[in-house]
Amino acid sequence: MAKKTLCELFESNQAQLQHSLTGMTLPKDMSKVQKTVSSYLEKVFDAEGEFRQNLTQSEDYILDAAISLLNAQQKISSALLKDINIINDSKKLNTSANTPKNKESNSANVFNIGSKNTLFGVAGGAIAGKLILGGWGAVFGAIAGVALSIYLSNRTQTKPQSQTISTVVQEGNTNKPIDVDSFIHIIHDVCESVDNLIGTFRSQVNRVVQKYESQDKPTLDKEYRILLESIQSLVGYERNHDSTEEKYTKKIQDRIEDLAESLDNYDIKLVNYSEDKSSWFDKVPSPNTTGLKEVFPAIIKDNVLIIPGKVFIPS
Repeated sequence: MAKKTLCELFESNQAQLQHSLTGMTLPKDMSKVQKTVSSYLEKVFDAEGEFRQNLTQSEDYILDAAISLLNAQQKISSALLKDINIINDSKKLNTSANTPKNKESNSANVFNIGSKNTLFGVAGGAIAGKLILGGWGAVFGAIAGVALSIYLSNRTQTKPQSQTISTVVQEGNTNKPIDVDSFIHIIHDVCESVDNLIGTFRSQVNRVVQKYESQDKPTLDKEYRILLESIQSLVGYERNHDSTEEKYTKKIQDRIEDLAESLDNYDIKLVNYSEDKSSWFDKVPSPNTTGLKEVFPAIIKDNVLIIPGKVFIPS
């Protein structure tokens, strides 16, 4: 079954969000807009939990990275708005001598409405979301915040060039009804960007998996030929010699040691018990022993325990 995307979940009841946003103005209702969008996403995700359930732990990390990118976008958009306000402030100082006192006061009031409220409201999207909605609220808050910052930035930057910067900032900062369709389209684009990021990650993972599955898998006969030859020598001697032969026991012992030494080719060693290596052994109480007795050695590789040895101790 195909996995749900953020876009699909966002579109599932989009008319409800359009209705909730209708009539709001910016920058007056900035906080309200953020909360409305975040709450809508939270409601959709509660009703359709497939997106969260289908995310692997690695994809969760990618989602965290996406949130960081969204927050970075918020800061960039906020910085652009701030730069325009700084230029306007400078222009206002240069023209203050020729401006009537009452008009100068009105211009300053307009500047104050937009400058602080806009910048701080936009930058706090993910933080507010996290406080209101918990861990996943950071995702919803970031989406709402970055969409709002892009919307305001677009509204500010698309004014006719014939207008002065002062007029642009003044018009951009007065309370105006939000263009709901345009704003929702921006949110959709942000969700799509997050989907594309996660989709790219999934494609890369699938590519790695396919590459691995197409390769020849390690096999005992290819990777451990020397070990197999030692086993062959031991079994071959045992099957083709009489156990009553004078040198039978000695020959078997020699081949067993050859087998143990063959493991050196793979950086594997069989280590006997000693006090300084006691942590490599399981100690099993036994009523049949009066002292410590090794049952089998420990197996280590590159001085790291692979399989613990075993010793009997008096019970």
